[in-house]
Amino acid sequence: MIEHKIFVFTIPASGHVNPLLPVLREIAKNQHIEVTVFLTEEFRSKFQSSGVKFKLLKNFDFVKRANLRPFGKSRYFELLDLATCSLEAISHNFEYIAKEIDQEKPSLIIYDTFGIYIKWAMEYYVRKSKKLVYNWPLPPMIGFAATFIYNESIYPNQIEKSLIFPYNFRFFYDCIRIFLASFKISLYYGISFINPFKHLKMKIDSQTKMIMSVTFPELHPRSHLYDSNIYKFCGSTIQEESLSQIYANQMQMEPFKSLFDLIQITSDKYANDIKLVLVSLGTLFNNNLDIFKKIIDAFENFDIINYNSHVNLSRLRVVISTGDKCYETFQNLVNTNRLKVNDNIFIVRSSPQVEVLKRASLFVTHCGMNSTSESIHYGVPMICIPLSEDQPAVAYRVADELGLGIRLDYTKMKFYEISKAINKILTNESYYHRSRLYSKLSKAYIGYKQLNNIIIKYLNKL
Repeated sequence: MIEHKIFVFTIPASGHVNPLLPVLREIAKNQHIEVTVFLTEEFRSKFQSSGVKFKLLKNFDFVKRANLRPFGKSRYFELLDLATCSLEAISHNFEYIAKEIDQEKPSLIIYDTFGIYIKWAMEYYVRKSKKLVYNWPLPPMIGFAATFIYNESIYPNQIEKSLIFPYNFRFFYDCIRIFLASFKISLYYGISFINPFKHLKMKIDSQTKMIMSVTFPELHPRSHLYDSNIYKFCGSTIQEESLSQIYANQMQMEPFKSLFDLIQITSDKYANDIKLVLVSLGTLFNNNLDIFKKIIDAFENFDIINYNSHVNLSRLRVVISTGDKCYETFQNLVNTNRLKVNDNIFIVRSSPQVEVLKRASLFVTHCGMNSTSESIHYGVPMICIPLSEDQPAVAYRVADELGLGIRLDYTKMKFYEISKAINKILTNESYYHRSRLYSKLSKAYIGYKQLNNIIIKYLNKL
């Protein structure tokens, strides 16, 4: 018998969906709880295979519709473009969500804390409820933070803010755009105006009762200053069993099958004779060909730049996961002999990331929180090349404060600087020592179980 129903709203992007999946899979094991996710069609199979109900939000592919252009020499705060698109997308689903809440009568709503759109949908439901169109009281909400928790008095500080916010003309232009979009939706649907930037601060309010983070306390900046009754640092939600099933087919494909046969899983990656390196810039902002080209040049010229190193290119195996757009471009360049790539360098469309990281000695990453958490979990030092959103602040925390890698600025870096950074990490055992330490800390927290326990305990109190 179903005692509780949970509605879940997240962002249609892998970096936000993947950390949430194991949590919902764990909750769905409880036969007394029904979990329903509202999202776009491309994620249907992921959730349904986890025992979670799925319902489609129409015209909600705002991540794909946002103008996520390749980055130039000045950092552009793409999050604002995403936020504007998300507000416009959710307004088309207001009535549908309201009907679902009234008919299904959920006990709890879980939402991604970057999904500012959900507060507009809830405001719309409250307004219709007051007019007696719907009569089910708005259920309590819990925020799910797939990154650090933004709390004005604690995080970010001035240094971190300067990394996240560019404060350039484009930034202020997009601030105006998102405010205009907010006013337009508020006026058209007759709901209260919500300051989008105030919501991004992840504050507790009359609707949101708690915020849960997939970071563990030792990773999150100044976690000891947060109210532990409200903010929960639960740790990585990596669930190896389910990931192995997802990656099963890809692991049997080349080049991964040969690489995995060659390089075994070991805790002491510094001692690996053949060193596996993974390069990935995530799924949102991975369309910058120039950055990938610089990274390829860094490896192609590795022996010349680092002529006195005991590591050379012949001892490296490099997997560069580019995403669809850049992959097609690179394939065309290689096929027309306009780009020559060493046999040790494998350019792929996508990779079984966790399985690669289990064996990798280095991760060249954009420092999205999902990738960062996986890298820390498996004890892999990082070269951090943050692009947008929270990535610059995450990279600062990982590299500058925790000593788990080296941070580079994509607007200034040269290919030879990348190459020197690669060599520095591969030949310096201190990075591996600290990575092993934080790997042990990460593995001490079974995040998806902790999150499940917190949610179950909260439901039992209702």
